[in-house]
Amino acid sequence: LHIATASGNTAKTVYHEKAVKPVSADAALLRKELGRFTASPLYMLNCGLGTVFLVVLAVLALIKGREVFLMMNALFAGGEGFVTVLAALCLCLLAGSNDISTPSVSLEGKSLWIAQSLPIDPWQALRAKLRMHLLITELPLVVCAVCVAAVSGAALPEIVMMLVTPMVYVVLSAAFGLFMGLKRPNLNWTSEVAPIKQGLAVFLSMFVGWLVAVALGFLYYALMARVGAVAFLLTVTALFAVLALVLVRWLKTSGAKIYQHL
Repeated sequence: LHIATASGNTAKTVYHEKAVKPVSADAALLRKELGRFTASPLYMLNCGLGTVFLVVLAVLALIKGREVFLMMNALFAGGEGFVTVLAALCLCLLAGSNDISTPSVSLEGKSLWIAQSLPIDPWQALRAKLRMHLLITELPLVVCAVCVAAVSGAALPEIVMMLVTPMVYVVLSAAFGLFMGLKRPNLNWTSEVAPIKQGLAVFLSMFVGWLVAVALGFLYYALMARVGAVAFLLTVTALFAVLALVLVRWLKTSGAKIYQHL
C-alpha cells in the first residue's frame, strides 16, 4: 500500500514575482501559432523548409550569383528578360515550398474547441495563421530576393518586379493553403504526421503552387519575343493579387463560418 500510494520525489518550484505585460488578442493569437510551430520539429521541418532554402540561396547568390547570371544571359542572348522572369519564378517556387498555413487548422485537433470558445471573431484566429505563414516566409524571401537582385545586373524596373512578384505570391500561397486546410480538415489524427505530411490539402497546396510557377515559366518562354519581362511580371503580380484578395475575402466570410462550426 505504501509503494502503490507513494507520490515520488517532486522538486519544489520557487515562485518569483514578475510583471506580466498585456498584449492584444491578435498578438496573443500570433504568439500561440508561433509557439505551436516552434514546438514541433516535424511541423518546422516539413512545412517550413522553404525558409531554409531561401536562406541558402541568399548565401549562394552572394558567392556565385553573378557568375550564374552572366552564364544565363549568355545562354539566352537576346532574351535577357527571360532570366529575370526565371529568377522571380524560382523565388516563388522556393517560397511556395512553405505550406505552414495548410495544416494549421488540422493541428488544432481535439483542442479546437478552446479556440472556438474564446471571445474573438473566428476571422481573428484564421488571420493569425496567415500572419504566421507570412512572418516565417516573407522575411527570408525579402533577404533572398535582395541578394539575388543585387547580383543580377538587371535594370531597376526588373529588380523591383523581382522583389514584388514573389512577395505577392507568398500572400496567395498562404491564403490558398489555409483555404485547403479549411476545406479538408483532419481533426481526428493520432499522430502529427497525418495532417502535416499525409493530407490531400497539404499535397495540393504545394503541388498547385509549384505547377503554377513552372507553367508561367514556360508561358513566358513562348511569349518573350512579344512581351517584355516587366510587363509579364506586372500582369502575373496583378493576377496573384486579385486571387489573393478573393481568397482572403472567402476566409473572412465562409471560411470563418466553417472554422466556427468544425
